[in-house]
Parts: sequence; structure tokens; C-alpha cells
Amino acid sequence: MLKDYFLRNHHIHLYINESLLAEIEESYIEYDTLYEFDETEFCAHVITGIRKQDKHEYFYHYLKKVLDNNLIRRSKSTKTNYPKLKELEHTAINLPERYILAKLKVLLMIMQKIRKSEAKEKEIFLAYTLVGHLEMLFILYPNNAHQKDYEITLNNLIEDTQ
Repeated sequence: MLKDYFLRNHHIHLYINESLLAEIEESYIEYDTLYEFDETEFCAHVITGIRKQDKHEYFYHYLKKVLDNNLIRRSKSTKTNYPKLKELEHTAINLPERYILAKLKVLLMIMQKIRKSEAKEKEIFLAYTLVGHLEMLFILYPNNAHQKDYEITLNNLIEDTQ
């Protein structure tokens, strides 16, 4: 985003030099390594900082203070296993819509067992796990044709397991 701004702005050469670019790059690398943040917001603070600063001698410290106070960020702590969460997010976003019908069919089969009193705790747990999967899929695919069927099935499941 910054690259696009720098290429399109015809007066940027008045504000920026090689050392300033190095400081911006250093700040970006630091934040990108430690945090998850909105890159557009980061770029907006950089552009504003470049315009505000007459002397760029202390730009790194100025930018760091502005970013620390104004940039909304979330730690990439290993305690929360950030790489695993990113992988999970990628997987969830790429789930095909056809999974909705497949999961709904499995849920209906489990509900038949529940109604016949053949279900064990394991099947009831699986049914509610499928409900969670379907909830996520309907968030990814709102206005799906199977939404009403799911809602009826969910109400029946709740009634059958109470």
C-alpha cells in the first residue's frame, strides 16, 4: 500500500529519503513479526507521520510512539499458537459450501438414532459438534438454501435431547 502511495505521489521526493525508508521498513518488520494488525491503518500513520515531520531525524521514535498508542494490534504469541490459528482460519475460509448439505445429512442420521433411543453420549456429542460446524458454515455462506432445514433440525435436536 505504501509502495503504491509512493509511486503515485509526485511530491514524495520532497519528504522521503533512503534513511527514512529504512526506518519505515524496520518499523514494519518489527510490527509484522510481533503483531497482527491492520496494514492500512499502519500505512495511514506512516503517511501522516511523513507529512507532519519537518525533520526526519527522529522519525523512527516518533512513528513507534504513534503506532504504540494508536495502532490496534494483537500479539502473535506462541502461547496462542498463532501459526496454527492462521492455518485454521485459512482452512475455515476455504471450506466449500457443499459441506453444509453433507454435514446436515450426517446430523439427520444421528438424530434418527437419538429418536430411536439408540444414541449414546458419543452420538449426542457428535450431533452438537456438527451443529457447531454448521453454524460456522452458515456464517461463511449466509442465505444458504439449507438454512431453514438446519434451523428446524436444530430445534428438533434440542427437543429430543432435553
